Amino acid sequence: MGTSAWLAVVTSDADPRPGRMPSPVPGKRYHFYDTDSGGSCIDYLLNTYYYAEQQMGADIYAAMDQEITEALEEEKKEKVLFLPFLAGASAPISNTTVRASLLNLTRSTKRRHIAQAVMQGICFNIRWMRDIHKEENGSWNPNFLRGIGGGMASEVFTQMLADVLDTPFTPLYNPRFAGNLGLQSCITVGLGSAKDFTVLDQIVECDKTYMPRENYRKQYDQLYKFYRESYHSLENMYQKLNTEG
Repeated sequence: MGTSAWLAVVTSDADPRPGRMPSPVPGKRYHFYDTDSGGSCIDYLLNTYYYAEQQMGADIYAAMDQEITEALEEEKKEKVLFLPFLAGASAPISNTTVRASLLNLTRSTKRRHIAQAVMQGICFNIRWMRDIHKEENGSWNPNFLRGIGGGMASEVFTQMLADVLDTPFTPLYNPRFAGNLGLQSCITVGLGSAKDFTVLDQIVECDKTYMPRENYRKQYDQLYKFYRESYHSLENMYQKLNTEG
């Protein structure tokens, strides 16, 4: 979860459906799916709706997480949807004319409901990529997912991702710099200073694991269905609005 959001599953050269992307680890490949707007949606949310808090030097992630938690605990749910296509889409669908949308706002919609919808929209897009992986490769049964990137700074988002994917989720302890650690390890192995990538065992530290919560499953399953239907309902309109001429 950096500017984009992506899902990668490690496989081997011996897999009957070998991954499409090469790995620096010998004999390994990746099934790799990337959506163009992930963390950039959170940036947009914070810069647009939490600007005053930023100017005051407040912990905007803490403020956002608190408000989303309040929205999740409300007895009457606001069913706001967010389609997170700020920069078009390469996955789970390839569409250069699609754009982001907020759907189903009412007079009772508050900032917390929009923040919740943005987080859910990112999660639903990752779930859509997960479903494509299941359709193409026949299974999805990991022990856990490992999360990296600045988007993992929100504990509420990390828990929501575990709930939406129905999969345990373990971010790294310092997820923002995971790419730097990966690059460092490639250089270390390439220069011969380390034998292989087990060098990562000495420097990678995982944070706590977020477990899926059963009481949210029905709600997210329904919203995810509406989310995908919304994209297909708006697909032609996006093309009309965003095609030159």
